[in-house]
Amino acid sequence: MIATEKKFKNINGIFMISAWSFTIVLSSVLSFFVGYWLDTKFNTEPGFMLGLFVLTLFIAIMRMYEDVWSRIKRS
Repeated sequence: MIATEKKFKNINGIFMISAWSFTIVLSSVLSFFVGYWLDTKFNTEPGFMLGLFVLTLFIAIMRMYEDVWSRIKRS
């Protein structure tokens, strides 16, 4: 029974890492293209593109950090 619980925790951790990786990549790519579109619209290259990209990375990593700490506290 304990071995099964350990396997479940390991699989759950792998799914969590995969989900956060997908979220970080997708949000970064979307913010990059939205920033590029805004830069071409307002002729401010590369301000919006880099700004939104860095902001998105910061927010996603902070959310992941909070999620990990909440899971650690529950364990």
